[in-house]
Amino acid sequence: MKEDISDKNTIVLMDSINDLSFDSITQIHEIDWFLTQSISCIFFTYTTMLEHPENNQEHLRLLKDYVISSYQKKKVLPFNQVIRKKRIDYPEKWEDLFEKWENKEITARYFMKECGLKRGTFYHMIADYKEQTGSMKRIVTIT
Repeated sequence: MKEDISDKNTIVLMDSINDLSFDSITQIHEIDWFLTQSISCIFFTYTTMLEHPENNQEHLRLLKDYVISSYQKKKVLPFNQVIRKKRIDYPEKWEDLFEKWENKEITARYFMKECGLKRGTFYHMIADYKEQTGSMKRIVTIT
């Protein structure tokens, strides 16, 4: 397309910025080229460009800044962001209740009720506690 532009009086008309490229970096470079060559480029999707073609260079600068900022936002945010809930502390009577629960003196339901925990939270805390203390169930083999 650039080869077809004969002089600075040429006005390039496009439907949208995606006609330049679908890639943000390429869009930025293409807009930059129009700016450095002082060539007017009007996108139909941006009605202000149509209404005020005399401000084309300023519109292109604003559009370039917009593409840069939206690209930076996409780049900064991770795609697979994992949102974790805040870890809660073990209740005061946790160790005593845990020991009784391990020895089958109390039920898990009673343990949860005493600590004020929901089922999922309770089992997550149990797993964390066992991992921290090394209190995994022991397997006894008889030979």
